[in-house]
Amino acid sequence: MLATMSEREQADLVVVGAGTIGGWASWFAARDGVDRVVVLERRVAGQGASGRAAGIVRAQGGTPTTVALGRWSIDFYRRQAAELGTDSGFRELGYLILAVTDEDERSGRERVAMQQAEGLAVRWLSAAEAPATSVTLSPDGHRGGSYLATDGHIDPPPAADDEELRSDTSTAGR
Repeated sequence: MLATMSEREQADLVVVGAGTIGGWASWFAARDGVDRVVVLERRVAGQGASGRAAGIVRAQGGTPTTVALGRWSIDFYRRQAAELGTDSGFRELGYLILAVTDEDERSGRERVAMQQAEGLAVRWLSAAEAPATSVTLSPDGHRGGSYLATDGHIDPPPAADDEELRSDTSTAGR
């Protein structure tokens, strides 16, 4: 015989993890009409993997889908403060993906071609050009890399701990 769940134990959506991704996933689900969203977190929201992550937000994905997701994320973080009154600390600092082998360069150039076909303003920088993006980078030891000036990062703990993510449709569990 199947045990029935009490109303308190039921959910339309269960999100495991209350970090940056889980927090925003639950918020968007609730905003888009999912009635009961339950977020399960082992410890404190935003202090698991998100609290130790670099917070990279980049459109330089390896497939058209990840390029689209990256572009959407950058656009969202740009307008977040105006639309929601919250700030995840997004900064466009640029992102360089270096190639150190012939194979890295070949696959990197193929990736750049795909990204450009998707409308991304990414470019390939030579080994001599790449140090202009980072003062600590030497022109030696790599073969250049792909660069996109609009890529950047958020501050993960504030993003995951944002009050806006704590709607009354979400519940923390243990």
